[in-house]
Amino acid sequence: INYEICTVTGDVRNAGTNAKVFLQVYGELGKTEVLILKNRSNNHERGALEKFKIEAVDVGRIYKIRIGHDGTGLADGWFLENVVIKKMVTKTNGQDKKKKKKKKKPTEEKGEEEMNQTDPMEVYNFVAHRWLARDEEDKELVVELTPEEGSELEEHKLQGCDPLCLVLLQVDVFTVKAIDLGELKKLRIRHDDSGSNSAWFLERIDIIDTKEDRMYYFPCQRWLAVEEDDGQIARELVPVAEAFVMKDSENAGSVATLGLEQKANSTTFTVRVRTGDKKNAGTDSNVFIILYGSKDDTGTIYLKASKTNRNKFERDKVDVFTVECVDLGDLKKIKIGHDNTVVPYEINVYTSDVFGAGTDADVFIVLYGADGVCTQQKPLCQNKREQRMFFKRNSVNQFIVELEDVGDILEKIRIGHDGSGINSGWHLDQVEIRRLLPNG
Repeated sequence: INYEICTVTGDVRNAGTNAKVFLQVYGELGKTEVLILKNRSNNHERGALEKFKIEAVDVGRIYKIRIGHDGTGLADGWFLENVVIKKMVTKTNGQDKKKKKKKKKPTEEKGEEEMNQTDPMEVYNFVAHRWLARDEEDKELVVELTPEEGSELEEHKLQGCDPLCLVLLQVDVFTVKAIDLGELKKLRIRHDDSGSNSAWFLERIDIIDTKEDRMYYFPCQRWLAVEEDDGQIARELVPVAEAFVMKDSENAGSVATLGLEQKANSTTFTVRVRTGDKKNAGTDSNVFIILYGSKDDTGTIYLKASKTNRNKFERDKVDVFTVECVDLGDLKKIKIGHDNTVVPYEINVYTSDVFGAGTDADVFIVLYGADGVCTQQKPLCQNKREQRMFFKRNSVNQFIVELEDVGDILEKIRIGHDGSGINSGWHLDQVEIRRLLPNG
């Protein structure tokens, strides 16, 4: 199953480490192998909050973890603040059968559908607040931790809030020098969706105008993530009064009022993009759009999350996107393009010569380069017909796939399928990958 592991390094002097950090999870059904927590070259720096997505065996309900490092590097001492682990709640076959047999009224079925829109997650919080160093405290490099009482939560009970944000609120402070802008009306914030853990839940931004001695509050309370919320990685925010962001009990209803105020100042556009019916018409580059209105423009918005197609911008397909921004006035023109950042890879997939080795499921692949750089998950087949044609027993299938450039060094790949089809089981022999030159 998939685990999301979040570590927080303390904000004390020399808290970060250059050593190799590892983790082992213990549960009622067993334990995982030793998991290395690394997704870039400078993990575990002072004050850093980092997420690692790892596949490992299901250990059931977690009762402890073992975390530490190997003591290598010039600055190996590490001050660990806490660790949070999220895992999927697994259901037994018996529970599924009972649910299938029991008939429900239409109203009950509707209610159950609403409850099951998000899979339940278990969240465990382990507090360390200690050194793992040869010259600090007990001089131990490894520690065993048990979860805090009451830290196990189910995500669907959190009403859409990210449990890690609730447990691990982090504030970063920056100083920005700029010309005098007068009274601030809005701000635009985004990220580039790079790295293996790019999803970000932004609570709010506070800006202090030191010249006028004035405070502006820009609440967000939204995801900037391709796979969360509406798929946008950029947000436009408008300032609100201080009362809306107060945390005391007398302002308990301010979040709802805040939503109405933000909505009144925003416009939501539905953008439909049709790719032409020409040979090689599709693209895997990062497509962007800018909307220009009579009052303002949106700036560069990357169209990352299509509502209609998982593999977007393919030949003769229509992709639908949501763009939310502060009121632009009457729409005057648009600008659309892409960054031409993808490179072609030749991927040869060998299916084993054993009984039942072939599959008709939807096979996908992810490539990982150095420093945590990775591609998006890419299906190798374009349609159901190709799924039935490829990945037969004792076969070799070649694909030319355009993917994000992960550099000259390919550290690992992730390949699998979605379990669909009549004969989804697959015995994979090997995969060969070659990065092609621009001229083919």
